[in-house]
Amino acid sequence: GTVNIDRLILDIHEDKEGNFWLGTEHHGLIKLDKNNPEKFESFLLPKDQTNFPMAGSVVSIYEDPGGLFWLGTADGVFIFDPVSKHFQRFDHDPKNTRKIKNFINSIDEDSQGRIWICSGGGLTEYNLKTGASKHYYNDPNDPNSLTYDAVTQCIEDKEGNIWMPTWEKHGLNLLRKGDSTFRHYLPNYHINTIYQDASGIIWAGTENGLLQYDKKTDRFILLVDAKSEIEKTMIQGINEDKYRNL
Repeated sequence: GTVNIDRLILDIHEDKEGNFWLGTEHHGLIKLDKNNPEKFESFLLPKDQTNFPMAGSVVSIYEDPGGLFWLGTADGVFIFDPVSKHFQRFDHDPKNTRKIKNFINSIDEDSQGRIWICSGGGLTEYNLKTGASKHYYNDPNDPNSLTYDAVTQCIEDKEGNIWMPTWEKHGLNLLRKGDSTFRHYLPNYHINTIYQDASGIIWAGTENGLLQYDKKTDRFILLVDAKSEIEKTMIQGINEDKYRNL
């Protein structure tokens, strides 16, 4: 049947068949059929007994090579089978008892087949093939740990390194390929998004402008433009067109 689409969309994913899946606030997952754009199908998350903000929301959608959807929600990770239409809870960090670890900001995959689960209570690296997992947190006594537990996003650069911004003004973390410790950038910056363009340059969109990573000096440079005053602009998202304009 049809459902009301007049609700907040938190994520959009196009599956391998060309259908669109919408992650919504409080109303679970919605499928938009490519063959019938006016037909919407709604899938509500399994009900939880707890009462918390963002209940029933799908914040992020990741489709694995097997066609299963990994859903980041306000109450943990759910694996959704679009064929059987069945939800299964996946506890990404069983030993972590803090409720905030269940708020999933994003789920991303790297070139090695690892899934990176970015939550409000740490970062989980999960190997799809072996089922092995690693967990990363902020340790006040370890200067090489995460700067903050609330990780918002993970992207892999062309060299296999993983970049991850954090909530609030806790900057950007870099996990180099093969390393288990983090390098830190942009302290005191509130980073809204991180992006890699077609040429491999890393960009950071912040509350106070756009910054470009300079590999030679290993630092970020703020873009300054007198006409647009981009250095004073809040950057919420970054994308690149076919002509390589950002």
